[in-house]
Amino acid sequence: MTPAHNTEDAPPSVADLTSQIADTRDRLADAVEELTAKADVSARAREAADQAKARVNRTADHARQRAIQTTDHVRHTLEEGVNAAAHSVRVAGGRAKEHAAGLTRASIGAVRPQKSARGLALSSARYGGPALAAAGAVILGTAAVLTLTHHGRQPIGK
Repeated sequence: MTPAHNTEDAPPSVADLTSQIADTRDRLADAVEELTAKADVSARAREAADQAKARVNRTADHARQRAIQTTDHVRHTLEEGVNAAAHSVRVAGGRAKEHAAGLTRASIGAVRPQKSARGLALSSARYGGPALAAAGAVILGTAAVLTLTHHGRQPIGK
């Protein structure tokens, strides 16, 4: 009787060994490349520096855009405040003219009776309050324009 031929116990063929050697060489080459990349500290440092530089540039761009938006918002708000103050000054000036004309008419026509303290307070609040508010707004607007000019910005309308 001849013993049965068992393929598991048989030695591998030359083709199988050649194939295994080629696979082992490929895996070894890949492992060497990975180790070389990890060992290349200067390349990794350059890559990390490039990534950090890109993050800093993105952050600076974002900050620059926010500064431009904030400046535009302040400029717009300041323009509105100055326009409102100018309107208040015009209105207060018109009221002051009317009041002065009334005083002139009253002084020509008859002697004006003495006002009570309450009447004087109401009169000064009616004619003096808006003018003081307008003057304050003009002063604030002027200070803002001077501040912008001092920091290298062009004043509004220039």
